[in-house]
Amino acid sequence: MRENITKAEILRKRSDIQALFKSRKSFRINALQIKARPNGLGYCRLLVAPLKGKKKIGSVLRNTLRRIGRELYRRNRALLSGYSYDIVLFVGAHTLTIPFEKRCAHWRSLLSRLK
Repeated sequence: MRENITKAEILRKRSDIQALFKSRKSFRINALQIKARPNGLGYCRLLVAPLKGKKKIGSVLRNTLRRIGRELYRRNRALLSGYSYDIVLFVGAHTLTIPFEKRCAHWRSLLSRLK
C-alpha cells in the first residue's frame, strides 16, 4: 500500500490558505504549531510551513523542516480518519534536535486537542 500524500490532501488554493490563517483555532507544543479550520470535504488537507523566528533561515533548512512536517502527517494519517480539517503545520528549527518518536508524540498531542 502506498503511503504518499495525495494531491487532494495538499492545501493549495490561496483563498483557502488565507481563510485558514485568519482562523483562531491554534495549538502549540515546543517547536510544532498547528492552525486548523473545518473544510467539509470528508478528508484533511495539509500545508507545512517553517516557523519563523528572528533569524532568516536558508532554503536547505526550510525544506528539511517541510519534509519533517509532511512525514509526521504521513505516518500519523490514521489519527485523522473521519475528520475534515484544513491544517497548517508550522515546524520550528528546534524540531531538528528532537528525536522522531518525541516529534510524533507532540503531533499526536496537537491532534488530540484539535478533535
